[in-house]
Amino acid sequence: MLIIILDTNVLYSDPFLEKSRIKKIIAAENRADLKFVVPAVVVDELQNIVVEKLDKATDDMESLNRKFADLSGSTDRKVIGQITHEQRQAVLDRFEGRRNQLDQEGRILKYPCISLEQLAERSIRQQPPFQDKDRGMRDTIVWLNVKEYLRSNPDTNTKILLVSKDSKAFFDGDKDELHDNLKKELDDEGIPQDSVIVRRDLNRAIADFISDRLANADSVRCALNNDRIKDFTDQDDTILLIAQDWLYEHSGIFEDDYRASEYIGIEFDGLEELLPEGIEETLALNCGQVSVSSVWTGQANLTGIILAGYMEESLGASVQFRVSSIVQVNDDQLSVQSHEIVDVEVELEE
Repeated sequence: MLIIILDTNVLYSDPFLEKSRIKKIIAAENRADLKFVVPAVVVDELQNIVVEKLDKATDDMESLNRKFADLSGSTDRKVIGQITHEQRQAVLDRFEGRRNQLDQEGRILKYPCISLEQLAERSIRQQPPFQDKDRGMRDTIVWLNVKEYLRSNPDTNTKILLVSKDSKAFFDGDKDELHDNLKKELDDEGIPQDSVIVRRDLNRAIADFISDRLANADSVRCALNNDRIKDFTDQDDTILLIAQDWLYEHSGIFEDDYRASEYIGIEFDGLEELLPEGIEETLALNCGQVSVSSVWTGQANLTGIILAGYMEESLGASVQFRVSSIVQVNDDQLSVQSHEIVDVEVELEE
């Protein structure tokens, strides 16, 4: 049995645990000895992410109202609209409903049994996942969930796949291997080291452990190629808007390019035409749904702030997106249920 546990940092874009990558994992459960679970501390963190995103959406709408009022000369600061209390509560209720569903499916791992004294001792000794200055408490709770699950399920065939972006908490340097101190902790408690597998990227984890457990869905590709259904990759404005939003939220990605050292800051201004390069993979899920992986390329417009004189300079960057879409199949009719950006590559132009 392979138990898949995801850390909060790989679920930020999917706090409701309902997009394509989670659907792939759950679909694979029906075809393999595999189960997806989530620690209660992660669920609590995801709830906080939902609240933060609601607050940001409210602030963004208030900012838009102020800007529009200034442009129009209106004294009405609510000309565009606002998120009502009822709408906000509906989102929170939706999250609570999803939490209850996960709990009923037996997917939530309760908080581990550990005393405050034991937790404090780990922090004082900076025993991983604890780090300096008491950082790592929530990672420690996730790790204790991992150990508790293995102790409660001593079957030698039970393994846990832990996916987290927190390199310092769980990993041995840059390798996709468990931290040496955590391996020793498993040894000391009589738990086989190979019971815990770690990956720092959810896409890599799915490629390594999930995709080959799902059935191919050639019928979707055939329907697209034979023009029996509308090709959703024909300049889909929905994907363009999702890509723009992603870049606005992750504008720091442009500063990872080596050319960015010439600037003290780079701001994302907009994304021009986004064109499909093609479909890479189609995988059959449950209930007539298919996961479709496609690649898109576009041109990003940026503003770079030059250190000397704090002058602005227009920049461009080529951007490549990998998009995972959930498509409902009814005979030859396809309807897109959702799009999710799963990987982005950018390169500043000379």
